[in-house]
Amino acid sequence: MTSSLDLSARISERVEKLKRSLDENLKEAINEYTEQAIQFMLGIGALPLYFDMGGVYALKPNGEIVSTSWDEVEHLTVETDQRIRNIALFQGSKKYPELSELIDANPHINRLCPDCKGTGIAPLPSGVRGGNFLCYCGGLGWVPKPQF
Repeated sequence: MTSSLDLSARISERVEKLKRSLDENLKEAINEYTEQAIQFMLGIGALPLYFDMGGVYALKPNGEIVSTSWDEVEHLTVETDQRIRNIALFQGSKKYPELSELIDANPHINRLCPDCKGTGIAPLPSGVRGGNFLCYCGGLGWVPKPQF
């Protein structure tokens, strides 16, 4: 298990590397909104993890998952919903494997995803092709148990 100081340093290092290679990374940007969001997140020291139709999710060195919408890039939200946090970390771990240790996979606090039944693949109506659709669980196959 990595210490939080070590992970914080690695996140900061990744952010600095992305800033130095910004032009190359922004070639992946699909539009000006994506570019603005990447630049904003890097500017606050956050590592972009995941983009969806609503905006971008990023990891700050202190471990916070933050998000911003495409419409209000500079309006930052700290994500407290564990399901959203896990989705952002899981999707980000595809590019940054060391982040997988931050995903809370404790079976005592999680349950099988009610939508995909554990496959991690979004169930789609017949005739609809998958592509970029993400399941409610974000591909993990499980979701946090409801907290009452």
